[in-house]
Amino acid sequence: MNKQWFGMLLMVSANSMASSMVSDPEGYDFHGYYGLGYEHNDVSIPGLKSDVIPGLTVIAGNHYRQWLDLEFRLSTALDTPKFKSNRITTMDTKISYDYRVTGLLKFKWSPVQALDLSLSTGYSYMDYRLSSPTTEKRDYQGGLVFGGGIGVNLSKRYSLNLDYLSYQRDNGMNSSDQTWQSGTLSVQYHY
Repeated sequence: MNKQWFGMLLMVSANSMASSMVSDPEGYDFHGYYGLGYEHNDVSIPGLKSDVIPGLTVIAGNHYRQWLDLEFRLSTALDTPKFKSNRITTMDTKISYDYRVTGLLKFKWSPVQALDLSLSTGYSYMDYRLSSPTTEKRDYQGGLVFGGGIGVNLSKRYSLNLDYLSYQRDNGMNSSDQTWQSGTLSVQYHY
């Protein structure tokens, strides 16, 4: 648990320092933001029925250009659900993750001032566990992330955001039969 708090503190500190160094030659209002969100992770692994892992996400980001945000996310699971087997040869398995760190480039477009649409890409690093009655596998995996989202600016300081991300694992979850996708609903404070 100490790694999570240290990672969150490091992320918040780096975000605050970076936002103060950004200058805008075009007079656009660059700013930083923090957010807190609920994650709905949809996980599908062959031999197991798809299920959902709820999670909590802390977000820190900077709006560097009118069309670009740099965002960091630190996530943790809120539950360890048991994924039921759909084959006789496979046992029921609990799947969870202690933490996931994600860095994103968010390419944004604002058709109107109160609405932001985005396409995201980046890299994610996750510590996850697979536990059956006879074995436990703990692994650290990294991989690319792709997704998109929509944000509604409620005021100058607050926004409500809905993001979809698909995590591509380097190994382990690296085929079209194995997927890890998440939808995140977050409230963000812009400073």
